[in-house]
Amino acid sequence: MSPRAATPRPTIKDIASAAGVSNVTVSRVLNTPELVREETRGRVEAAMRRLGYTPNLAARAMRTRFTRTIGFLVPDILSYPNAAVAQAAEQALAAAGYGMMLVSSGDRHEDELRALEMLRTHRMDGMIVYVGDESDADMIGTLSELGGPCVVLDRTLPIEADVVLSDHAPALEEAIRYAGERVQFGKPINRFQAIQMKLAEMATDLEAARRLVHYAAWLKDSELPHMKEASMAKMFASEAGADICDKAARILASYGFAMEYPVQRFLRDIRFTLIGGGTSEILKLVIAKELSS
Repeated sequence: MSPRAATPRPTIKDIASAAGVSNVTVSRVLNTPELVREETRGRVEAAMRRLGYTPNLAARAMRTRFTRTIGFLVPDILSYPNAAVAQAAEQALAAAGYGMMLVSSGDRHEDELRALEMLRTHRMDGMIVYVGDESDADMIGTLSELGGPCVVLDRTLPIEADVVLSDHAPALEEAIRYAGERVQFGKPINRFQAIQMKLAEMATDLEAARRLVHYAAWLKDSELPHMKEASMAKMFASEAGADICDKAARILASYGFAMEYPVQRFLRDIRFTLIGGGTSEILKLVIAKELSS
């Protein structure tokens, strides 16, 4: 039996002929659809579907130098926070017309470097990275050589990159909302002193953590010594965040662990901040050393 001949793939020229437009118009629909009239764009897209046209992304990347793909590196894809953030990023990127290439290092140094190099060779338009060790010189060097836009999650690295850090405010906000709605003995539970004290402590810790973080950031931006203040901010903010989430779960009682409420997720997510980027014990040693120097 002779092998079956492959069916020729439709080209831009075929789409242009079927839609009654020029090759340039088809190219614009593929690359800058906002510049094409809605009626014309609809005809071209209908012709693509009818003929089964699939854009050659590799060829487009060579021509435009853009892949419309973002690389995402996480230390452990099985970890709930990592998976949740990756899913949210993928949805946001898809809405903006981008794809995402997700890789996991398995918390292994050599695999992390290999994953970064793989993403670089695939010419990602940008990177979102959640690295395991922010003091790793090899990893920092590799990231600094990427050359494109980069977003670092829950880490502060000595490279040109945007940083996204965890915020404990949602746990407090959820506790305040629930305490105002939950009624016991004929009145909302936010009228009871025990709940009021917890909310007051949570709000005070949150504000103090914010001010410590902002002060440390100001020192760094001003190119002033900031090791002691940054260590204080990280230690206090992570400890306060864990306490805020714990108090929120207590206020919600059994609902604090129910999947219908977000507090159960806050309670799990916050635990990583007590370890990642330096444990409280290590940070206390750093602070003590700075005080003695």
